[in-house]
Amino acid sequence: MRESSSLSITTLWVANIVPVRKKNGEIRICVDFRNLNQASLKDNYPLPIMDQVLQAVTGSEMLSMLD
Repeated sequence: MRESSSLSITTLWVANIVPVRKKNGEIRICVDFRNLNQASLKDNYPLPIMDQVLQAVTGSEMLSMLD
């Protein structure tokens, strides 16, 4: 590798690059995010209860949804 294409960084969390050989012999570059996922704070976005959603929109003339 050329010297200019290498960079050294110090960090607490790392996502390791893992080379995986495919069936046809080619190499696929994968990233292992398991350590990063364990260190990340979990977002709490519970799914709404359908009965509550239906009760909230009952009688509405218009309904808009975003997926």
